[in-house]
Amino acid sequence: MTKEFCQSRHRRLIYTVFVYLLAAFIALWADVLMVGRIREMTPFEIAAIFLSALGIAFIFWLIFSATERKTKIILQEEGLIFVRGARRLEVLFSDIVSVRSRTGLVAKIFAIVKVEVETRADMIDILLSGKDAEEFFESVPMVAASEAEDTDSDDRVEVGKEKYLSMLSSFVKLTAWLALVLLSTLPVAVVIVGSWSRSGYYVLGVLAVYLVFLIGYFAKHIYAYIHYADYKVEILSQEVRISFGKLSRTENSLYYDSILSFRLRQGFVERLFGLYKISVETKQKAKGLSDHDYFPFLMTKENAMKLASAFEPDFSENGELKKIGGRRIVPYLEKIIVPMIGILILSIFLTPWALFLCFAPLITILLLHLNQGYGFREEHAVFCYGVWTKNIAVIRYDNIAGITASENFSAKKFSLTGLEISMGRYTQLYGVGYIERSDFFEFAEKPEKKVDKEL
Repeated sequence: MTKEFCQSRHRRLIYTVFVYLLAAFIALWADVLMVGRIREMTPFEIAAIFLSALGIAFIFWLIFSATERKTKIILQEEGLIFVRGARRLEVLFSDIVSVRSRTGLVAKIFAIVKVEVETRADMIDILLSGKDAEEFFESVPMVAASEAEDTDSDDRVEVGKEKYLSMLSSFVKLTAWLALVLLSTLPVAVVIVGSWSRSGYYVLGVLAVYLVFLIGYFAKHIYAYIHYADYKVEILSQEVRISFGKLSRTENSLYYDSILSFRLRQGFVERLFGLYKISVETKQKAKGLSDHDYFPFLMTKENAMKLASAFEPDFSENGELKKIGGRRIVPYLEKIIVPMIGILILSIFLTPWALFLCFAPLITILLLHLNQGYGFREEHAVFCYGVWTKNIAVIRYDNIAGITASENFSAKKFSLTGLEISMGRYTQLYGVGYIERSDFFEFAEKPEKKVDKEL
């Protein structure tokens, strides 16, 4: 059975209306510059402005109609064919990893839906009428199956007031960095300018930079609260269905097969209130096709573990992790020996307070990457790392794109290996700190054994 869905003609109308309004605004603005005030313009001038804009919109309509690439989706039994002009892309249903629908304010007026289909190699988007979009979703097997699935309250995740604590978390993190920067650099600034009183300008400059970052982070959070309003997640057997937005509604199906890895994060504020932030690395993000933030808010521990168990059924937060003790710090100490010696020499000519500069890079590395434990399961590995921000990374062996090992003299002496894991070119690089060398070789063999089993 073959079905064909053509792109809605409303797309042409929407673009034409936009061009008309833009042309009218530019013409009106130019006329105001010449005349001085809008109320001094004659009715003839106002009519000429809107008629000229109408002419420009009509010309755009003709050119766009003649050059527009015809877009359609042909639905077949085993997959779909996407046609846009001379381009033709065949996609099997098994290669579809995410399906998304967007309905904005303009789309609601014209009763159209933007449909986005992400595959293993590309992303397809098309504007369909509301009726065609509904029929399309009913015809795609995995979407139809999920629509027929019933969910109860235990399979839903709704974010409450805890999401607003992300602003407090950003404030605490930035303030901690401010204190670290001032503690390590202010004594040097005092020596350079000659007195504590004159170093006030330096402090004001650092505070100005701090305020810029703080305002930027707050603006980012406020945008997220507005953009992801009415945020809900439904946990299904093959996917999680994410919906958000009021004026512009988005419904997104994220299939478990497309998730390469995920990470649970806890900063100081998150630990204080028992919250988690979840981030996922998908196959589309690894190839640079998309960079969607599926889980933008802080969640309660119950909701976070519910999602983590859906992504990886064998995952357990209370699982045993191997820890290697205080010797994991020694390789980091070696890394700053050379800069420490240089700063020590400079401190003879400047001030002993300059020694604080030695601690800034060490503290930064320890806060971000110090390994807190790791464990190898049958299908995935779990790494816990970081001090200021605790990270729990869950990585599936068969999704690993690359592994980087690093050793210095101290690491070799204590049989340790620094480990970095990549899931793809555009994904997060997991710097999980130092682990036992024997465990590194065991971990490096996991993806190969997984491939051998599949063969």
